[in-house]
Order: sequence, then structure tokens, then C-alpha cells
Amino acid sequence: MVIAGNSRFAVYALFKFFVEVEYNNKENKIIGLKSFVTGEIMEKYAKLGL
Repeated sequence: MVIAGNSRFAVYALFKFFVEVEYNNKENKIIGLKSFVTGEIMEKYAKLGL
């Protein structure tokens, strides 16, 4: 999980791709979903050793 400001980001593996979920702590709701296979988003989590 990555925390930035009022948002928390979590990544989930589904079959052959990943989904990043952005959750806003202040509003208590999901505010974004992104699916990806590789790239810039994955690098954010690779640095965490996930």
C-alpha cells in the first residue's frame, strides 16, 4: 500500500494483469481504478518490494 496525502493506493493481481485502487480516506470512498500489465504504475510498487 502507498499513502499520498488523503489517498491510499493498493494493487491487486488478477489473472495476467494488475489493478490499482485509489481510496480517499477523507471521503471514505474509492475514487479511482486503473488496470495495467507493466509500466510506470508497476514501478511504484516494485520499489516497495511487493
